[in-house]
Amino acid sequence: MATVSLDCYAGVPMPETNRLSTFTNCLIPDPEGSWNRTAALSFLGGDESLLNELLNLFLADSPKLLSQVQQSLLLRDRHRLELAAHTLKGQLQYLGAREAAGTAENLEAAGRTGQMEGAEASMDDLRGRLVVLWNALSHIAGA
Repeated sequence: MATVSLDCYAGVPMPETNRLSTFTNCLIPDPEGSWNRTAALSFLGGDESLLNELLNLFLADSPKLLSQVQQSLLLRDRHRLELAAHTLKGQLQYLGAREAAGTAENLEAAGRTGQMEGAEASMDDLRGRLVVLWNALSHIAGA
């Protein structure tokens, strides 16, 4: 299996892109429960290859989406916030990462309604949940 190296972005470990070749027969549990492999496989009809692709896409895209969410909050760009959070929410739902998806949904709603109170706290929560998820996926990959 390929390994995942983590870069640091504003104090947050971030996965590099283009690595992780396979996730089939992964028996290393996620002690944090940040995602649900069984739920993800069920959603994908049990297709291990598709799960592998999904995880690769998530590890490539999620750092960029998190950055977009953070920048949109700084700029108070509610439309960009809604779009980035919505996209990230969808990826997290496919992985069965319910808590992280719920946090992304809160940020999406903040962008949609313009009600930005508490959005920074949600951003901090989402960042923390993603770090746990990235670490869990890097352990699966054998890093």
